[in-house]
Amino acid sequence: MINNEEYWNNIFKKEKNDNKREMQTSFFGNLAISNLPRWIIEDIEFNSMIICDVGCAEGDATYLLSNEFKNNKVIGIDFSSEAIKIARDKYHDICFEVGDIRNINEQYDVTFSSNMLEHFYNYKDILEKLIKISNKYCILLLPFREYYTIKEHHTYFDFQSFPFEFEDYMVCYFKVMTMQGEDVNYWFGEQILIVYAKKDNLKTKNISLRNFYNGYIEERTKIIMDYDEKINSLNKKLLEADNNFKKESQDKNEIKSELLKSKDIITETQCKIDNQLIEISNLVNILGHTNHELVDAKEQLTNIVKDKEILNENNKILLSENSELKGLINNLYLEKENINSAINNIIITQNSKSYKLSLLFKRFLSQFIKGNEKKDFIKWLFGRLSKKYMGSKWLKEFDHLEIAKLALNRESTFDINSITYKMEKNIKNSRQVFIFASVPYYDVGGGQRSAQLAKTFNNMGYEVYYIYGFHSSETEIKEMFIPAIMHEHIDKINIQDIKDILKKEAIFIFEIPYESFEPYLDFAQKYNCYTIYEHIDNWGTSLGCLFYNETVFKRFLLKADLLTVTARLLGEKLKEQTNNSYIYSANAVNSELFEPLKEYNQPKDLIKGKNKTLLYFGSLWGEWFDWEKIEYISQKCKDCEINLIGDYGPIQDKVKKMEKNVHFLGIKNQAELPAYLMYSDIALLPFKNCEIGKYVSPLKIFEYIAMNKLVLSTPLDDIKGYPNTICTDDKEEWVKVIYSEYKIVDSNSFILNNNWYARCNQLLDKASSKEIVEESISVIVLNHNNKKVIGRCVNSLLNHIKRYNYEIVIVDNNSHDGSYEYLDENFGNTIKLIKNELNGCSSGRNIGVKNSTGKYICFLDSDQWVISDRWLDTAINILKNELFIGAVSWNAGWFEPGKTTGPIVDYQPNRAIDSSKILYRNDIAYLATSGMVLERKLFEEIGGFDEYYDPTCFEDTDISLKVRHAGYELAYCPYMSIMHLPHQTTQSGSSGHSKLMERNGKYFIDKWTKIDKNLLEYYL
Repeated sequence: MINNEEYWNNIFKKEKNDNKREMQTSFFGNLAISNLPRWIIEDIEFNSMIICDVGCAEGDATYLLSNEFKNNKVIGIDFSSEAIKIARDKYHDICFEVGDIRNINEQYDVTFSSNMLEHFYNYKDILEKLIKISNKYCILLLPFREYYTIKEHHTYFDFQSFPFEFEDYMVCYFKVMTMQGEDVNYWFGEQILIVYAKKDNLKTKNISLRNFYNGYIEERTKIIMDYDEKINSLNKKLLEADNNFKKESQDKNEIKSELLKSKDIITETQCKIDNQLIEISNLVNILGHTNHELVDAKEQLTNIVKDKEILNENNKILLSENSELKGLINNLYLEKENINSAINNIIITQNSKSYKLSLLFKRFLSQFIKGNEKKDFIKWLFGRLSKKYMGSKWLKEFDHLEIAKLALNRESTFDINSITYKMEKNIKNSRQVFIFASVPYYDVGGGQRSAQLAKTFNNMGYEVYYIYGFHSSETEIKEMFIPAIMHEHIDKINIQDIKDILKKEAIFIFEIPYESFEPYLDFAQKYNCYTIYEHIDNWGTSLGCLFYNETVFKRFLLKADLLTVTARLLGEKLKEQTNNSYIYSANAVNSELFEPLKEYNQPKDLIKGKNKTLLYFGSLWGEWFDWEKIEYISQKCKDCEINLIGDYGPIQDKVKKMEKNVHFLGIKNQAELPAYLMYSDIALLPFKNCEIGKYVSPLKIFEYIAMNKLVLSTPLDDIKGYPNTICTDDKEEWVKVIYSEYKIVDSNSFILNNNWYARCNQLLDKASSKEIVEESISVIVLNHNNKKVIGRCVNSLLNHIKRYNYEIVIVDNNSHDGSYEYLDENFGNTIKLIKNELNGCSSGRNIGVKNSTGKYICFLDSDQWVISDRWLDTAINILKNELFIGAVSWNAGWFEPGKTTGPIVDYQPNRAIDSSKILYRNDIAYLATSGMVLERKLFEEIGGFDEYYDPTCFEDTDISLKVRHAGYELAYCPYMSIMHLPHQTTQSGSSGHSKLMERNGKYFIDKWTKIDKNLLEYYL
């Protein structure tokens, strides 16, 4: 982290005895001393005041102070032990100490600080500290109105940065100085010298306006007079040069006459030389021809040598790879031999009479004596005697050696070549999105706009590259999955890095008008990439102090292909800077994450109130945060608990002063926030309507609304009229709202238009020319007694139909909750509605396909819905471009060894995708039909779904093996913008569902043992 003790210790250690740094420090020291008014210098000298140079670094300015004030005690303090060590070695007669300004309690007559305060975010706290430890004067030299940003500088100073009075202190002198001439070698721009004095000290002085006057005009006049003297001096030199020139001209005329006399001699000599040159030229032609032949021969020989070297090098590599491959093959053969040996030993043991008797006894004990499965034991016993299968449990359920044998058989058929082939084919090869953000993805728990865009573009199947300008300032960094192929600081990359990976039609999004980002804007436009500048904050305030430059900002506005603003008032500000048009693109919600119908566990550190539980999450340290509101309601609402989530490291003074019912919970991953909202009553948005706050589109308000929470907010322009939101600046009204009861209205349609997929599609619509997908598609949805959720599914399909123009086929599976009538009444003219007299997943889907016309078929469940205009793009592209893929699905699963059950992707971290480079996986056992896409031609070729599996269980597993048996592979791809509330239909875990699993699982195994035993064993 920049500006911490470790950072500066490394600087001083690595760059010890840096002459440039010493000269710059001395320059600043001389600049401050030479511009102090005479009356302050005399006061310090006459009263023998003790001077402390705070942030003295290597002590060069401290040394100058000790020379200027020879009879005063001068001390140097710095928090870098390496700097103090160097200072003590350089200046033996001066006292130097290691100390941190934030922890200094000693008092000094005079504190002096040169170019130190700008290194702090919280400069006001440090300024207050410096002044308070000064008994007489606090002298400060600082960068003023910086033209450019140094990476260690965190604060921008102008006249508004310094209060005139500060408790018992006041400004007694200031002066702004512009560097000129050779001085720009040490600093480019302006510096300000400002002196605070204790009021008691000034009372003893006869202070007049003259003492405050800094002589600016006289200095300018003196500079002009100096330049006039230089001009007069140069004019004299010019006159002397002119006289010399005239004299030289006379001498040249005399020389010219002498040259004319020599001309005839030179002409005669030149003729002789020309004749010699002709002869030489003939010789050169002959030699040149010969030389060209020699050069050609040399080049051919060089190329042959190079080719030979390359061949030798390649041969070495091939030999090395061949050796490694042979070793790998030998290991595989050895492993296979070991497996076969183990299998043979197992078979020998299984065939032994003693083992068979022990197995018989084990089964008899388990089923007949201890268990309630006497009939199954009798079936098995008669089956063994009659040598017929009587429908009893498999032997392997009692024979652990059989389970081991099956597992070893599967291991021995593992095909490393096919896996390698699959992995090569699974990498993303899609459109690129480059996001140039202010902070890393993980800042504020991954909740800021740039992180949301990165996550959403990744979830849509795009290649995302995330570059950030500044490191996170948070004291606690949460670990999380970063959905980007590249995640780097701007200083760690260069143009060539981007050029090496750039593809056609890439999109470049810039979040801040940062000077270091501008070369990449120019680069993107050079290669005809689409560029977007998103204006997300009023950067002309303190928010942009680290990077904002109005000239650079205007260039971004002029160059970008598309301008967006996140707040309406930001758009009005843009009109002052440019005539280019812009689009309004407010912040939004991650609706995959913030879903109120999901189940959440109550967070352990959330403090529940006896009456109401209040919650805020986000930045806590900004000047736009209205602490007065929080303090007021904490005092007036003692039976309520206020939970604040965010980094509270920089505001420890606030934390200590707060009431006991205000709780600081620290930073949370964005994925943790929905649970906190679920178990809270009211969500807070205490933003001041200031020059920062009124230009903000609060991202969190969309997350609050999505979780169906009442939002209590200050009146910000953009959020007026949002559902379930009460805006007031009256803190007494805040208390009334907290103790009132409000009915929450439905916000689904609002969230549908204000999620991050909507924002990304808005940008893609501007960046893309081709919008309509030409392939005909049929979306088939099953419904059984799901009236409460089917409407959401159909509404979402209709809302995202414009690019596909697909037909929607709803098959109602014998519902008796009014689902069919509800669908007919509300969607009869926009969908095909078909009644299935049975309740069957297989039969229902077969009926749906028979009544559809699309080239491609997509199956959905009624408890799913879609959230993007491009939700089918990735699946259709895989089927079109990967000829060996027969079916794609948003959901999938695996079998545990020897079982017909196992894990599914819904419950795996990041839905079983551990890298943003991966487009899909085909190392799965089966695809689920909840989001399956395949061609009609293949569906008809394999005979559709097996209706034995009705009402449900194993029909998706069965059709997956059908696709593979037909010679195709399966692809699990999570990038389909589908939402799901698991088990709204199947009632998984019920006794009826368990019986279906057992019945259909046995049928599935029997069926595929006969059709393709090897295929079954490979995946089972």
